[in-house]
Amino acid sequence: MSYASPEFIEKCKFKQSWLVQLATGTKRKVTEHVKGCEMNMNGFITQVDLNILPLGSYDVLIGMDWLEKHRILLNCYDKSFSGVDHLGNKFTVKGVPRKTVIREISAL
Repeated sequence: MSYASPEFIEKCKFKQSWLVQLATGTKRKVTEHVKGCEMNMNGFITQVDLNILPLGSYDVLIGMDWLEKHRILLNCYDKSFSGVDHLGNKFTVKGVPRKTVIREISAL
C-alpha cells in the first residue's frame, strides 16, 4: 500500500472535493472517501463506503445507499433493524440499550 500525509495531499492540485447536504440541512465539504470499510455491527460483518468528515458525537452515519443495498427494515420501538446480506441471508442487529431518565411533569 502507498501512503501520503494530509499536508502532501493539501498541496496537490488534483485533489477532488464535493459538497454534501446532511439530514440537518447543513452543507459540508467532503475531501476523502473510503471504499469497502469493514464494520462489525453486533456480530454482523459488513462493508460500507464512507465519506470522511467531522460528525460530532457520532463515529459513523450509515446512509441510504447501504440501507437500500441490504433492504433494511427499521424497528424503532425495539431499537433494531433487519436486512439481507450479500448472500441473501436474513440478519437482525439490535442496538445498545441506553438508560433513560424520566422526568415527572405535574400541574395543579
